[in-house]
Amino acid sequence: MEKLLRYQIQTGVAQPKRLLQAVPTRWNSVFFMLERFLELQEALRSTAGLLDRYILTLSIEEWKICKDLCTILKPLQEVTQQMSGEEYVTGSLIIVYTRVLLTVYENKIPTTIDPDVAISVEIIVGQLKRRLGQIEYSGTFSICSLLDPRYKMHCFIDKSAAEKAKKTLIELVTAEINKKSHDTRSASLQPSTSTSTPSEPIKDGLSIWDNINEMFGDVEQTQFSPQASAITEVQRYLADRLLPIKNEHGKLLDPSDWWRNHQFVYPNLAQLYRNKCCAMSTSVSCERIFSISGNIITERRTRLKSEKVKQLMFLNVNM
Repeated sequence: MEKLLRYQIQTGVAQPKRLLQAVPTRWNSVFFMLERFLELQEALRSTAGLLDRYILTLSIEEWKICKDLCTILKPLQEVTQQMSGEEYVTGSLIIVYTRVLLTVYENKIPTTIDPDVAISVEIIVGQLKRRLGQIEYSGTFSICSLLDPRYKMHCFIDKSAAEKAKKTLIELVTAEINKKSHDTRSASLQPSTSTSTPSEPIKDGLSIWDNINEMFGDVEQTQFSPQASAITEVQRYLADRLLPIKNEHGKLLDPSDWWRNHQFVYPNLAQLYRNKCCAMSTSVSCERIFSISGNIITERRTRLKSEKVKQLMFLNVNM
């Protein structure tokens, strides 16, 4: 390893890099290991000739397999990284990422990849379809995707799944409107705390409110329909233009900011967004803390008391 670092410094590398080791509990560590292996390909070849003992070296075909494996694993790594976020909505991305991954592996993978790697691609496609083939019919994920102003109904491949999600959304908005109407009626029926009885005003025909009531009191009122209001709000939302995924500076736009700015335009949908759209629960946070604890508790610090370890962990996670 020292000779590898020394060779990189001699060739002008400002920050020499070490090889990475795969971790059995993290599949993407294999990707990072192979990626670093390819990155140091020239240095590894040159350093192998300087060693005192004979070591096995990769053939040209094996180097190509490593490169092809990195090619097919990169999309999965990018999706894994995005789905491991904790500070933004990830529930609306499941359907989108499933569709993107299937498109990439079925249509975008180069035909020049090694036949053994092509078998891996077939396995990935098969597992995606087996595990996530019906994901568009998930009540949770379909509503999350529909309420994401970046995608709405455009993320669905199956049109019947999109229509089912739209129908469910209308039902949810209708229930939200009924709930608000019930709360409003309950508030208006509450008895007044005032004990004094106001005197009856004398009607002399000069009050503008009496005249307005005479003019418009007999006009037939259109009966309020929560379902019609829900359909109108959902249709207006779906007809509104999509939120761009990135701004002009290449930064990802946050759908939560969009809903914050449109909460008075689509009040019932905005409430549903707050209730239904979520960040998916993952074990990544726990694994990150576990990794930090591994850095804290080393052989040189085995005498740390458990209470001291808790304090160090707290500082590492929160600083």
